[in-house]
Amino acid sequence: MGHLRVRTIQRRQSATFKYADEWLQNPVSFSLEPALMLGPGPYHTAPDKSLFGSIGDSAPDRWGRVLIRRAEVRRCKVADQKPRTLLELDYLLRVNDEARLGALWFSKEEGGPFLAKRSRSSIPPLIELSKLLSASDKVLGGNETDEELKLLLEPGSSLGGARPKASVRDRNGQLCIAKFPSKTDEGKAVLWEALALRLAERSKIIVPQWRIEYVGEKEVLLLNRFDRVGKFRIPFISAMSMLGAKDNEFRCYLELCDILRRWGASPKVDMHNSWRRNVYNIMISNTDDHLRNHGFLYKGQDGWLLSPAYDLNPVPIQVKQRILSTEIDMGDATASLAVALNVAEYFGITKEDAKLIISEVAEAVKKWSSEASRLGLSKAEINRMESAFEHEDLEYALSL
Repeated sequence: MGHLRVRTIQRRQSATFKYADEWLQNPVSFSLEPALMLGPGPYHTAPDKSLFGSIGDSAPDRWGRVLIRRAEVRRCKVADQKPRTLLELDYLLRVNDEARLGALWFSKEEGGPFLAKRSRSSIPPLIELSKLLSASDKVLGGNETDEELKLLLEPGSSLGGARPKASVRDRNGQLCIAKFPSKTDEGKAVLWEALALRLAERSKIIVPQWRIEYVGEKEVLLLNRFDRVGKFRIPFISAMSMLGAKDNEFRCYLELCDILRRWGASPKVDMHNSWRRNVYNIMISNTDDHLRNHGFLYKGQDGWLLSPAYDLNPVPIQVKQRILSTEIDMGDATASLAVALNVAEYFGITKEDAKLIISEVAEAVKKWSSEASRLGLSKAEINRMESAFEHEDLEYALSL
């Protein structure tokens, strides 16, 4: 697609990107992100950014960075060197390309081999779940062996989020993400995410295919990668990159609606789907709905589609007040159906249809406690999480 140059000055990096002439002449070419429109360039990062958003989307987040930093410390110890501070480009290029999010590949030389490319065996099969889970426990405790770190580094370095996880191959060869429980979890976080996925499906929200696998008495959430169809890779971009935003920056669902109008392959459908997800986040108190947790998949020349919903996690009020990470209306991130109803028309939804959507979501969510029991969550766990589901918005929704 093009050439990326990264400069480092006093441990600060900036980048320049230029599309290759071959890409500009390709009849099916497309831009990496709205800020990098197809053209001769070059483009330069903003002063406070190390990489362009769409390229940074394929770099690891917290869990992957932990693994890469640990590996660097061990490498330097063996070489009797002082560990250096890893910068954005280091993390980007140390990811296993086979499991990297989206469809980008990287090479240090024009026409050269892609970095970190491995054979299919670099992604462990499902039968390795027990070893991967044990290794993640050791990493979290800071007492992993070289072999345990190596086991996780290949399949886990590409993955975002803070939770321990790894890429695995399902029995049919499908690339999946395995999410593990953590000693630092408050309660059964894996099962609560599974519940959120189940209720989302019943609320007519598209989510990745998923299931729970058990390793001994520990549960592991297995999710199919939605940016893969067999051996083919689908371009992915986060909402943060679409908006040219930064981490921890408050932005608004109305802006995502604008993105769908401008770049969407099916804007009307996805605008409705986006509003339904907004309602669902309110109903389960999913306050971790930041811009990295919304994404788009490339649908060819038609444009971008809203990706399946992911990283759905109910949060009880004793952990965090019901304030979303993305604003529902400009300046208002309160998890409130009243606020959502006020902006429904902006998403092309009539008041009558909006109330119907709210009722459909409420009918699914009201069964949360019985569904939690079916997943094996204890009465104590259910009581602890009650405030995430039982609130005045549920009462209002059921009254419609």
